Amino acid sequence: MNASPSAGAAGRSTSVAHFLAPHWGRIAERLAPVIDRDNGDSTAPTALLCVPDAGAAVELAGALRAARPTLPRILPVTDASRAARVLKTYGAPIVIATPADAERLLAASALPLDAVQVIALVGAEEFHADQLAHVMASVPKEARRVLIASEATPMVEVLLERYFHKAHRLADDSAAEVAAAALQYLCVRGSSAAQTVPGILDDLDPPSAVVI
Repeated sequence: MNASPSAGAAGRSTSVAHFLAPHWGRIAERLAPVIDRDNGDSTAPTALLCVPDAGAAVELAGALRAARPTLPRILPVTDASRAARVLKTYGAPIVIATPADAERLLAASALPLDAVQVIALVGAEEFHADQLAHVMASVPKEARRVLIASEATPMVEVLLERYFHKAHRLADDSAAEVAAAALQYLCVRGSSAAQTVPGILDDLDPPSAVVI
């Protein structure tokens, strides 16, 4: 868990789990090198990125494009019916969707997964393992599997055990800092705040403080 994250490490492992602070730029930096593949003129999906909601799909698409402008077409799915039409007409090498929308696209035969080389669960702490069963079973076994979460919650551990066999774990320092952060609330009488607060801050020596 204390190893430094790197695209090179991800490239050497079939299953990788990144523990990052929830920042789209950092997430995109980890994903972009993995999903950037030269597939000639093929428009079939080669990367399926599952996210918690449609808003996250849009945010991640923008962050990936900013991180690597040369990436092929990215389709953030905000409406499954519209996405199905786009996929059937134009295709998209990189598809970003919620598990539910991915299921709808699979049911409509609009999301072929036989050419998928990378499957990623982004914001994995918000997923339930059962909701991903069909999607994960439909992805080729040799596809690279990437999990990104802010921390290793019990549900994330279930996902890792079920879908990411012997995943190589990589922790971002900023994620550790977020996990280690603690909030302390102290109540003082308004009339005595000016005299009391400085002494409390001297005793606790916190990295930051807010007086309300």
